[in-house]
Amino acid sequence: MIRKERTKVTDGIRASIARLMRVALKEKARVEGKWRIVVRDAETMEVLRDQTIKNVVCTAALTVIAARMGNTWSAALTGFLDLGTGAGSPAAGDTDLFTPQEASWVSATRSSAGAVVTYYHRYMPEDANGHTYTEAGIWDVLGAATVYADRGGGTLMNHILVAPNIEKTAAILVDFYVTFTFS
Repeated sequence: MIRKERTKVTDGIRASIARLMRVALKEKARVEGKWRIVVRDAETMEVLRDQTIKNVVCTAALTVIAARMGNTWSAALTGFLDLGTGAGSPAAGDTDLFTPQEASWVSATRSSAGAVVTYYHRYMPEDANGHTYTEAGIWDVLGAATVYADRGGGTLMNHILVAPNIEKTAAILVDFYVTFTFS
């Protein structure tokens, strides 16, 4: 009987240590989202605007990241850029843009270095014109081949307001760099 009591105490201590370790990891681990938007004159390539916007990573993104880390298969997070014309305040609980514009839905190029993952896309002078963009988001979409025609079906990773707004015309091109930093 004495052994059983000692085992219970030991199990309880182990459980407490494991719980404390999870809390410590949660407090120290962070994912930060940052957007860099560069607007250029389409003819001269002169930079008209270069801004960096820090924002909150969506809660659903953290769930996707945790699920991918917990699986035995290794699939990189895809990146689809989406622009919108809606108004509101982006929040961690967002699951879509306020007013997405399907013409802006594009696959972004992904690169990584250490604990930093960056998605990039350049909207050329002929791309996604005729809208004044006020918001943007980056999506993770499994089975990406099916989403080119049909926007959606993925997880909104990151949502920002674009201020000042971008009036997209053939006179400009726009570079988007979306960076996730894990620390």
